[in-house]
Amino acid sequence: MDSDTNNITTLSEIEGLLRRFQFKEVLSDDTSSKTIWLLGIRAATTSTANIVDEPIVVGHNAAIVVLERMAFSPLAIAEAGCSLPTLLDSVLLATGERNDVYAWATGDASVAALKPDLRIALTYPATQKHIDKHRRQLRKWASETPELYARITKPFIDSQPASRVQWVHNILSKQVESEHIVFEDPDPDSMYLVAIVHRHDLRSLRHLTSNHLLLLNNLCSKATLAICVGIGGGADAVIGYVDDAYDIVNYDVYNVMW
Repeated sequence: MDSDTNNITTLSEIEGLLRRFQFKEVLSDDTSSKTIWLLGIRAATTSTANIVDEPIVVGHNAAIVVLERMAFSPLAIAEAGCSLPTLLDSVLLATGERNDVYAWATGDASVAALKPDLRIALTYPATQKHIDKHRRQLRKWASETPELYARITKPFIDSQPASRVQWVHNILSKQVESEHIVFEDPDPDSMYLVAIVHRHDLRSLRHLTSNHLLLLNNLCSKATLAICVGIGGGADAVIGYVDDAYDIVNYDVYNVMW
């Protein structure tokens, strides 16, 4: 199956899930990232005439839909040949206010270069862990000592099934998302630019020792070079941070360019 056919199949599957999505509750929202997490079920039918209020069965019909507003793309606007007046003419205003020299309004723009303006993420079937992860909850800072790690964190990590990081192995084996890989070092002691460790024995920050300095230096130098060459910019604009072990239980480092 070629990539175009695979893309069509994937879109059809996503569309099918969305058409059957029956909303139950808002798990949480984030105004800064303009993202909202919705909990629902995959209904048995797409017919609106015979809607049945089905109960949520975790791990069976439970589904999470994430809606996120996408950022504007200056490149897409430029390539489309859109000028500022054209963009302004296309906006349909709903509300507006003014204070001295400042004015603001809400509205909708129908310019093709501004689309798509929504990113949709799906988790189906959703487990209780997925639901708990996205549900709004009280968060607290905690200082993890070596003793707490040995008594609480490590047993938790060890108890997680391998299926929780199956998506990571799918990327490493290039079954999915291979087109998004900017750089790969085939050395098993190195990482992708997307910073997923090839080694399965490193499951959290606590598993790192002085023996892994070569790996970390290799990651820093090669990931930074790949970002600068592939995206542009200087090394002083690249930062990295470690993912939370409680989230995916696999050692990840995210590289960000400011």
